[in-house]
Amino acid sequence: MKARSLFVLFAAFAALAPASVDNGSEALRGRLLPDMPEHLEFAQKDMQTGQVQDALAHVGLILLDHATYHINFDGVPPEKQAECTAAFRDATAMWVRALGNGFELDEVAADQPAEINVTFQPDVKQAESEVAGYVTWRRRVVGGTDGTPVRMDFTADVRVRTVQPGGEPMMLEHMRHTSAHELGHVLGLDDSPFYGDIMGPLDLQHPVSDFESAELENLRAVRAQAEGLKEQALAKKP
Repeated sequence: MKARSLFVLFAAFAALAPASVDNGSEALRGRLLPDMPEHLEFAQKDMQTGQVQDALAHVGLILLDHATYHINFDGVPPEKQAECTAAFRDATAMWVRALGNGFELDEVAADQPAEINVTFQPDVKQAESEVAGYVTWRRRVVGGTDGTPVRMDFTADVRVRTVQPGGEPMMLEHMRHTSAHELGHVLGLDDSPFYGDIMGPLDLQHPVSDFESAELENLRAVRAQAEGLKEQALAKKP
């Protein structure tokens, strides 16, 4: 195994914020987070040097096939919890339809370990600002420096609010948009400045229920490259 410094990304993103958009901003739609092309580059270099397991770990962080999640509630009344669960399940179904090709997000019981921890709570703040939700995550490859096997290390913590700042309830459509938005960051997409995009700000009057096709182009492209590298790596694996 070769030695390398670990590539780590801790990040937090929030919805429910205004955006200023001009005619030159179209390129901001569907941007990838910086670590996605980084992991692809690492995987390509690993394949060139015969580090197959390293390559598989990096492409695994791009694809996140069969990632698991569980849903928790903090201060949410029991009568609201079913709506929260439905909103998040709808959001995962949106991503499964959008990405296809065997991609799945698997729900496990709240008391079981999962890569993605989801918590619904009445209010969510980031840097003292009211937001609809946010996500923090760690996406890295570990091992290989002390004889331990190389593996992917991924965790994410998603927070979704259930009550608007003014006291009105967040409807299922609001929570679905927010959940899909935060999952988009988990899967590698950056924010969009456009209202009407899943990765754009949440408009409480017009929550979004599907993707603009341009939002997915770069993510689908990097995933296709990762799938190709995965096939090559598996073919070379002893």
